[in-house]
Amino acid sequence: MRFSFLVFWILLLIAIIVNTISAQDIPPGPYFGQEPPGDIPRIFAEGIISKKENYEGAGTFSPDGKEFAYTILEEGETWEKMIIHQVYLRRDENGKWNEADIYKIIRNKRAFGVQFSPNGRILSFQVPESEETERNTDIWICERDGEKWSEPSRLPYPINTEWREAGHQFTNDETLYFITNNRSGVKAYGEIYRSKLVNGKYSSVERLPFCTNYDEECLFIAPDESYIIFCSWRPTGYGMHDLYISFHEKNNIWTSPQILGTNINTKANETRPVVTPDRRYMLFSRGFEDKADFYWVDAGFIDDFKNKVKRSEK
Repeated sequence: MRFSFLVFWILLLIAIIVNTISAQDIPPGPYFGQEPPGDIPRIFAEGIISKKENYEGAGTFSPDGKEFAYTILEEGETWEKMIIHQVYLRRDENGKWNEADIYKIIRNKRAFGVQFSPNGRILSFQVPESEETERNTDIWICERDGEKWSEPSRLPYPINTEWREAGHQFTNDETLYFITNNRSGVKAYGEIYRSKLVNGKYSSVERLPFCTNYDEECLFIAPDESYIIFCSWRPTGYGMHDLYISFHEKNNIWTSPQILGTNINTKANETRPVVTPDRRYMLFSRGFEDKADFYWVDAGFIDDFKNKVKRSEK
């Protein structure tokens, strides 16, 4: 019995070591030394960041590209009973990636879905309201002062409510875009809202006009608010959640969302898009409920869709 117990803990320790990222295993340089993708998405940093046995998602680069954070759901875990694995990496002056101790301040908050603001001043993340589930979350932030971050703080009403707030990003002027459930009376499904920072406060929220009953989630908003990419399970999709794009035109008009097509969308879930700070690539997750990898693709498709919208308006 004692021998079996010892063997169990040895095997568990080996599993933890195998699934832990070692800085020595990470190629140096921008984007972990990966060859840039083209028009067809490829797995991002396969075997280094993306591992087939896990779910990887919610990846974000800092504005200078020298920091990267993402969330892991390890094999055997589910979103309902998730153990938070938020990984933070920083590239030093020699191009070498290391785990970044600077983010220990939020690890005790069970934070995940971390995002950098475009100006690098804010680190935002989701925190579950309950120890029992990750489904109901609030948006929290830390503010940067040099190399230090402030203590984490929960954003007040009208950002956070008794409902779920998640899938958030800031713009250049710190307007906050986020996902919420039930606020408009559409139960269970996610919708996209935004709130402008006025005199240092978020005092009102606005529902984006193209929201439907088909679960808009996992948004990326361009820093200048010129476009938004999000996932939804609309009837125009190819199976599960697919990625869509809408452009923000004059007079606060949003174009009808367009599906990104079969180069990017498949029968699997395509979620959690993020365009890199240099605007060259889009990262996203592709997979199923508890297993998915990061993919990346050349972001030139954004201009292609924008030109398509302009032609249709003539």
